[in-house]
Amino acid sequence: MTTEATKLKEMDCLVRIIYQRKIWLNNPDNKARKTYNEVVRDTNDIQAQLQELQEEQKSNE
Repeated sequence: MTTEATKLKEMDCLVRIIYQRKIWLNNPDNKARKTYNEVVRDTNDIQAQLQELQEEQKSNE
């Protein structure tokens, strides 16, 4: 994977993390919203993907 493609995937992960938290914070009364633990779990999954991308990029250098 090229460096540019890796950077785009990293940005995608970061945007998804921000989106997860923004949605949770902006919808306190929505009964269909995720619980805080679900948001944390999803955020941790995305951060793990980001970590994998960063490790892959380091190994390609």
